[in-house]
Amino acid sequence: MGQSSSTSERTDESPSGLDVSTGQLDASADRGTRILDTWNRTDRYYPHLRVDQLFQQRVEEAPDDSAITFEGKSATYSELSALTSHLAARLRAAGAGPGALIGICMDRGSEMVAAMLAVLRAGAAYLPLDPAFPPDRIAFMQEDACPLAVITQSHLQEKFSFTAPHILFLDSWEIQPDLEAAPSVLTLPEASLDDLAYVLYTSGSTGKPKGVQITHRALTNLLHGVIPCLPLEKADVFLATSTISFDISVFEIFAPLVSGAHLVVAPRSTAVSGELLAEAIRTSGATLLQATPSGWRILVEAGWQGQPGLKMLTAGEPLDRTLAQRLLERGAALWNLYGPTEATIYATGRQIGKEDTKITVGWPLANYTTYVLDENRKRVPIGAVGELYLGGIGVARGYLNRAELTAQKFIPDLFNGETGVLYRTGDLARFWRDGQIELLGRADNQVKLRGYRIELEEIESLLDSHPGIRKAVVKVVDMGEGDQRLVAYVVLRNAGAVDDAGLREYAQRGLPGYMVPSAFIAMEAFELTPNGKVDRKALPGPHAVKPLLTAVLSGIPTDELELTVFNCWQAALNVPHLGIDDNFFETGGHSLLAARMFAEIGSRLELKLPVSLLVEAPTPRMLADRIRKIRLAPGGCLVPMQTNGSLPPIYFIHHLFGDILIYRTLAECFEPDRPVIGVQAPAGLADRSEPCCLESLAAEYVKEILEQQTTGPFHLAGFSSGSLLAFEMARQLTHAGHKVGLLALIDGDIKAAGPALSKSARRAKIAIRKVCKIVFKLGDELKEGPRQFVTKRVRYLWLLWRMRSLAKTPASAVSNLTLEQALLLAENSYRPQPYSGAALLLRFHDEAWEFGPDPLMGWSSLVQAGIEVVDFPGGHLTGMGSARASSLAAVLKNRIENAESAAREITEP
Repeated sequence: MGQSSSTSERTDESPSGLDVSTGQLDASADRGTRILDTWNRTDRYYPHLRVDQLFQQRVEEAPDDSAITFEGKSATYSELSALTSHLAARLRAAGAGPGALIGICMDRGSEMVAAMLAVLRAGAAYLPLDPAFPPDRIAFMQEDACPLAVITQSHLQEKFSFTAPHILFLDSWEIQPDLEAAPSVLTLPEASLDDLAYVLYTSGSTGKPKGVQITHRALTNLLHGVIPCLPLEKADVFLATSTISFDISVFEIFAPLVSGAHLVVAPRSTAVSGELLAEAIRTSGATLLQATPSGWRILVEAGWQGQPGLKMLTAGEPLDRTLAQRLLERGAALWNLYGPTEATIYATGRQIGKEDTKITVGWPLANYTTYVLDENRKRVPIGAVGELYLGGIGVARGYLNRAELTAQKFIPDLFNGETGVLYRTGDLARFWRDGQIELLGRADNQVKLRGYRIELEEIESLLDSHPGIRKAVVKVVDMGEGDQRLVAYVVLRNAGAVDDAGLREYAQRGLPGYMVPSAFIAMEAFELTPNGKVDRKALPGPHAVKPLLTAVLSGIPTDELELTVFNCWQAALNVPHLGIDDNFFETGGHSLLAARMFAEIGSRLELKLPVSLLVEAPTPRMLADRIRKIRLAPGGCLVPMQTNGSLPPIYFIHHLFGDILIYRTLAECFEPDRPVIGVQAPAGLADRSEPCCLESLAAEYVKEILEQQTTGPFHLAGFSSGSLLAFEMARQLTHAGHKVGLLALIDGDIKAAGPALSKSARRAKIAIRKVCKIVFKLGDELKEGPRQFVTKRVRYLWLLWRMRSLAKTPASAVSNLTLEQALLLAENSYRPQPYSGAALLLRFHDEAWEFGPDPLMGWSSLVQAGIEVVDFPGGHLTGMGSARASSLAAVLKNRIENAESAAREITEP
């Protein structure tokens, strides 16, 4: 990546023309707006037919073609149509039609698919009632949706209580006595494309699940938009593995049936077993399979070597580049798709190629629109981060019986000049210069776990209703290697009144399995934020997933570092009941095993450790504590800001004031997997006899870092003037042969030679840039109140006068400096040398820099391997506030992971 372009995602085509008085794009920014509008020109033809009508067309074209297979039993298109017509007639007799909801509570199989088609053919909408759900959840969905009828099977009647007026049993294909007499063409009242096709319940933040209403028009448009892109043709075999309660099941069931292809329905057990899924792909002759990244990872780790000609779809979770490359080695093509349930399964997507270095969710699909908006629902420039909103035909009608929630999440579309609706996804995103969308995490408390969307508040609400619990808080804990688990932290009313098994059983009665916490951790109390809410970031780090409430169990790892050391210890000694306090030598350890164990620990932690540590730390707990002190012990200028996690830390370098307080909120966002260390100015810096030199100061910091982290990659970030120190530290580390992973320059400019300009043009651009900076800084400071504004202005003017007087004073005569003055002198005298690596430049109020002599804030001539730019709204000071901490952290974490992944690929054979 050359320095002539900041990144493949950001060029001079980005919109400029910011009105500094209003913060909005003026008329000169019309070009950027036109570019954004161009990406939303997705109007495409789609057939004005329901899915059941499209299916019937395939029946008439090829009635004897194989349509569906389940556990070795197949049916042709005409046979499936006959069962569909028979069941639709029974539904019509029960009163089904447009506006009616029909529940489907059935085990996976051909009959389940026939029931779904039959409901649509009767003109009604189906309501998935997954038999894997607990009875309490099924009961709530029935009470909330009030279905006219439920299609089920006899054996499920013992598990669930069905309250609908009509219960229709569909136990097997063969027992329908009048199947052959069923009409081949069913006469029905015409159902509108704007009638409901299905209602699918998702997790709800209010403590109860909410039903998303999807129309026939939205479903037909989605199928017709995606099918040609794959393409899905008559010769294809689509292996369906998703549960009916997961919205991607809608695509994998209906897409092959409206395309004339062959649908193979896999049993429920197949999707959760990599070995069984690999065998199902082989025996079915599948040519198309979709799964979440977690599902694909299970398949790959089970040893699946791939299938020639297999088209692969992935959705539901972020797809990382390493997994994408592994999949591309095993199949013919890979598509990455994105879309919440509220946007009818998929709203954006793209095909992933082997040459792709970064993974995005692509462009809007046919008849969808996408917008990235700020807090005021105004468009942000290309490359800037905001919340993603989706519009178009695929947007849901809203939530069933939830008018207030619908109004919050579905807002009027004011951008296309027509009556339309936008759905606010809660996902942080940005546009690339070619219109691709990059996702950057969540803006709320929603999580994705193995593809399932989970509102943590729903789990907490259920646990809070337990008589033995005073308060519960749930979070997702990363156990490493893609293993994420739900952990519940609970404050008990009486110690010992409830145990782990009892809580798990209680949760299972009201929650589906994927929402039941893996572990329950007892807390005496929760730390609170200044506004009185539970501070989730202050919760303990990852624990071993074992019962933690039944008793105080000794020998259990209590955080990720201890767990990592313990696992290496156990693997080396191969002792089944090893405890974290067991002595290495007393449990059969010897020097050869010690060497192997330390090699594994060093590999996992990317830290070189002497085997002699076993003498002073002979147990896993003691060794983990010793490693923590080596890596994170305070000393000199290094201050641990977030100590959880065993990954290589990120170092935040102080700015002009010498402290690291501005990073406090940002540091919390890296919990629980990555330590954060602040680098503060050394005590007595201003009192040193020699003038402060930025190069020597950086060398001092590098030396101290190397004393506790002996191997790379090293991740460095600096805000404002701290970016100069981070840059110089990265340069020195690289020059010494160390690996720098991430160098993040956060809204910091540097005095360096920019692009060649005439003297008059350069002066004009510098003047404009200074005006812009003044306006934005004044805006930041005025927000803090008049007293703070006056104090900062006086301080700034005094500092300016002081520096001008010091500039006329010989270095040997400079004395009585403040820390701020010493650092500013070092900054002014700094003469940077080129850095051979790459950098990430995070810019606030980025439009102001478009006028400057170098849009890359002076770094373009210094960073030789390329600069990636990510723009954030806000001023120089407000941009580092708590409101944007999670967004900033999401970008930094993503780039660190990319750097570490790339480094592993280089070192792996």
